[in-house]
Amino acid sequence: RGKDMDSVVRLCLEQLQSPQRAFTIVRETRSYTGATEIVKYCQRTADFRSAIEFMLIAKDNQQARELAESHDLMDAYALFLGTEGTSGEYVSMAQYYENKQQLEVAAELHEKAGQYQKALKLFLQVGEKALDKAIDLVGSVRNDVLTHTLVDYLMGEHDR
Repeated sequence: RGKDMDSVVRLCLEQLQSPQRAFTIVRETRSYTGATEIVKYCQRTADFRSAIEFMLIAKDNQQARELAESHDLMDAYALFLGTEGTSGEYVSMAQYYENKQQLEVAAELHEKAGQYQKALKLFLQVGEKALDKAIDLVGSVRNDVLTHTLVDYLMGEHDR
């Protein structure tokens, strides 16, 4: 059955000009072979966002990240990676966003990576706009150091 579906994927891409049908099949089957066929198709058609999605399905996370970075599609990489990433992958994405001065996104990714101190620091750097996220983080982690950092910030004992 798996090989049959991979054949259908190939047929959809090469003969029927029906890539969306192929995409749907591979999203459902999570087929490595189907995903790699779609990646080749997407690269030929310059559909890099979809290529990233199917590289991740094919477990080619490093190539997906490199493609995302080179085409400024890190948002797609983060979206398709979802909760399946490693701590290192989340930290790497967070650093990418820090370099782009998108501190709130970077903080969220540090939080996913379990780097709560760094996440809180960035949420507080963002300021009032990210204060609810800082409070939620401290509430969920229940760490005295983070609690004191947040309280000090709220009491105005921080650098502006």
